[in-house]
Amino acid sequence: MISRFNITIIFILVIVGVGIGLIRPQYQEFQILQLEIEKSEYQIRRQNERLKHLRSLSDELKEYQTELSIIDVALPKETFLPLLFDFIQKTSSQNGLLLEEISASVAPPAELNIQEIVIDLSLSGSYSSFKDFLYSLENSARLIEVASLNFSSPKEQEALTFNFELTIKTHFKE
Repeated sequence: MISRFNITIIFILVIVGVGIGLIRPQYQEFQILQLEIEKSEYQIRRQNERLKHLRSLSDELKEYQTELSIIDVALPKETFLPLLFDFIQKTSSQNGLLLEEISASVAPPAELNIQEIVIDLSLSGSYSSFKDFLYSLENSARLIEVASLNFSSPKEQEALTFNFELTIKTHFKE
């Protein structure tokens, strides 16, 4: 016969076996959840570090606000063709040139939503006035690029007036 001690040991082993059979799946699920929590905590720490870094960069950029505003002037967010035409007309007259004709075309955006404005100008005046005009365009806050230049000499030997055909390009953000 089976002794009472053996029955107790068998009973304990059955209880331990059933306990392990019931508890182990729960324990494995607990470990999986614990790993997911650690992963989420790691992601939150990384995002907090990134946010902290972005805040420090933002604070650093505040120191360069005037320089950044110059970029906004150089690359405006809209075309404002009337203002651009007015600038060209004033600059040409201040430099002693006569603006005879002006026309513009806006090219479709190439990359990063930056569009190009091509402006064709017909000017007349002296060569030194034209040099001063180009210098003024070059030193303006706006990014202006001379794409092409044609000029013709005066028909009369005594006249010092030249005719200039100028194509310039400038850009704006869409």
